[in-house]
Amino acid sequence: MKSILYNQRRLFFHKFQHIYIWLVYAFTIPLVMLNSIRELAGERQATFKMYFDVKGSRFEAWTCSILSIVYVLLPFICMPFWTALPLALVSNIFSSLFFSLQFVVNHEVDSIITPAPFSPNVDFGAYQLQQSLTFNPDSRLALELSGGLNTQIEHHLFPCVHYSHYKDISHIVRRLAKQFGLDYQFRPHWYQAVQAHYNVLKTPPKSIKDKSSKPERGSKNDTKTK
Repeated sequence: MKSILYNQRRLFFHKFQHIYIWLVYAFTIPLVMLNSIRELAGERQATFKMYFDVKGSRFEAWTCSILSIVYVLLPFICMPFWTALPLALVSNIFSSLFFSLQFVVNHEVDSIITPAPFSPNVDFGAYQLQQSLTFNPDSRLALELSGGLNTQIEHHLFPCVHYSHYKDISHIVRRLAKQFGLDYQFRPHWYQAVQAHYNVLKTPPKSIKDKSSKPERGSKNDTKTK
């Protein structure tokens, strides 16, 4: 439904993704819940087989997934349908937008999405700066509402540090990034991050899987032998 990476196909409807994707975002939580049931039933996540090595983990996964479906259906069980429907819509749309619009801006913005893969030899810390976006880094409110996910760079660099420290850590990371000549990907405000996400939805980089894209002679994609 969304195609923005250099190695994803661009189908005819993707030219409208900057319009329809917001409706998808509005139902992110119910869709994630349904997807969890699908993955557990097939015991596969994308192309990877799922393993339940920890005792009780399978039971826990199924319990959480079933309870999430109960969460969606509960209003219809406890109230008349036409009372439950608007309540469920408002609840799920608000929570889904609040959830999804904090995640998609962390990596899917115009200053990060690139037309080619990065070198596998890139430094770990430098890679996090290149591929993650922080927004509202100086806002305590944004920090608390997002659980620290607004400081995405710091979250990737120090995943075991409690998010309450990320606001202070971001000042150190910014100073060191400047010292080493690295770009610190951030937006001062959340709505600017959403705008950057909209830009990449509307104008993604050209795909190498586009039929109109032909590899240049001598490139890695050129399979002709000399």
